[in-house]
Formats: sequence, C-alpha cells, structure tokens
Amino acid sequence: MQSKQTNLHKHIALQLLSNNQAYACSCSRKDLIGNSKQHSGDYVIYRANQLPGYILAASVDDLFEQYTEVVRGADLLAIKCSSSDLIVPLPVIDRSLSV
Repeated sequence: MQSKQTNLHKHIALQLLSNNQAYACSCSRKDLIGNSKQHSGDYVIYRANQLPGYILAASVDDLFEQYTEVVRGADLLAIKCSSSDLIVPLPVIDRSLSV
C-alpha cells in the first residue's frame, strides 16, 4: 500500500510543513540519534531520499483506508504515541491524490 501512496504522502508532508506543524531538518540519521534528548518527541516524516518516514506513511494509510482500529506488533509499541500525535493535525485525506 505505502509504495502506491507516494503522491499522497508527499502532499501531506508538504501540507504539514506549510501549516508549521512540521519543520525541515538537514540532520543525518547519526545526528538525530546523537541528539535524541534535544529532539525528544520529534520524528522523521519525510526523508531526504524522497520517501516518507514510517510514522507518516502508516498514519496516512490508516486514515486513507478509514481504519478505526489498528493492531501493530509489540516492536512498534514505542512509536504508538507518535503515530497518534501525528493523526490529529493531519488534514482530511484527499483520495484523488492516491496513485
């Protein structure tokens, strides 16, 4: 699903940026890990290689599919709050942006 939604993911990321609900960062992965205390609660929504971060892609896809309940593996429990936090500012999903 995620590879088919690249236009939608990019559109949402740009919308979050233009609404000041996200910010651009040129940090490397190493920088982000090293400064995790400074960036606590921040997460990557769109990567430099033009691919969405997992949290953005999963959140947008869940909304696109109009899921009301999502079950994820135990390995994703730590990012559950991030995903929930991201859904709140997301705009209404424009289904025409899907490939």
